[in-house]
Amino acid sequence: MQTMGAASLPSCLSYQDNRLMMGELSIKAIAEQQATPFYLYSADAIRQRIHDCLSAFSPVGVAVHFAVKSNSNLSVLRLMGSAGLGADIVSGGELTRVLKAGIDPGQVIFSGVAKTDAELRQAVEAGVGQFNVESAEELFRIDRITGQLGVQVNAVLRVNPEVDAGTHDHITTGKKGNKFGIAFQRLSELFCMAGEMPQVNLRGLAMHIGSQIVSIEPYRESVLRMRQWTEQLRAEGYLLDTLDLGGGIGVDYGDGRSLCFVEYANLINEALGGLDISIQLEPGRSLVAAAGVLVTTVVATKQAEPRNFVMLDAGMNDLIRPALYQATHPLIPVLLSNQRLEEPLDVVGPICESTDCFLKDYTLPLPEEGDLMVLTMTGAYSAVLSSTYNSRPLVAEVMLEHTNIRVIRKAWTLEEQLRLEE
Repeated sequence: MQTMGAASLPSCLSYQDNRLMMGELSIKAIAEQQATPFYLYSADAIRQRIHDCLSAFSPVGVAVHFAVKSNSNLSVLRLMGSAGLGADIVSGGELTRVLKAGIDPGQVIFSGVAKTDAELRQAVEAGVGQFNVESAEELFRIDRITGQLGVQVNAVLRVNPEVDAGTHDHITTGKKGNKFGIAFQRLSELFCMAGEMPQVNLRGLAMHIGSQIVSIEPYRESVLRMRQWTEQLRAEGYLLDTLDLGGGIGVDYGDGRSLCFVEYANLINEALGGLDISIQLEPGRSLVAAAGVLVTTVVATKQAEPRNFVMLDAGMNDLIRPALYQATHPLIPVLLSNQRLEEPLDVVGPICESTDCFLKDYTLPLPEEGDLMVLTMTGAYSAVLSSTYNSRPLVAEVMLEHTNIRVIRKAWTLEEQLRLEE
């Protein structure tokens, strides 16, 4: 059984006089200006997480690139770029976004397991700083395209370290059998091949073992293996000057489990000390998750067995993580009431799917029709995964900066969707 009280509030949220606040503004006041459901982000909280991240990793010489797939809104990307972060992208669309946000293409890393020729050409022509190569076949295609364009590019090989990150099966990426990365047994072969590719400067290795990792041990095992393979390849005569350690740093979704930046920075310093190599990191979730909430309204409650239902106007098309990953996002009221008794409830949305359930057996005071509620920890992998299923609009995204409210993505109305089909 989960309880509302078991989850500590993200730092950007607080209760004052029983009203839920983001920074200095009440969420109720914000909801009076924007129809629910909508995403709400704290720019100040994002800046604080960026500061915490850089304070941990910069002293140990780690360059930080934001994983755009976690939240690709242009306003969020501009916050990252203004703080000096590079970007880690996985598509040509994300490349277009980071360039529009003003991020230097030389500070962009192009990851992704199935880059098309069109995307590779787009990235080469844009001057992307590094390609994380996922296969021998991709390496050959990069060689062909760069030869046609007469442009030299930097690349690293993404190696599969075959380490279980101890996270959900749907977000693990570094085990044998995952579609990502190159088997370490082929590294020497591919570095030898790259020696015959004058346009491809193969500079090192990359890894990414998964997402929402809350234990340091999978990182320790993986980083030590990366060091071992780097030293082995150098001994074979290859010049490696770059090591990309990916991302995946876990955050607290209400169970008290997370991984702090400093702990990982200390591991990197300890495990890679004396290697004389440039180190890159690509956090996403850990920079933005806690800075976002999904504001929603109770449509109705329903008496049922074994538990009563709370029905929200937000659905799995707006926030699919609970259905996709069995993820938990704590639900809290915008206005606290001491008059209602707590009881176990199932919290669901309006989508015509049984998987449209945010929380099961979740204990909180039974809300009433029209009550405003908030699903917390939705700054990452939330709005970016939303859809128009059941012909529902894409909901708005709103940014709060100090006391200024700004719509950073308008809701996509049904009329706008229909115009694409006529």
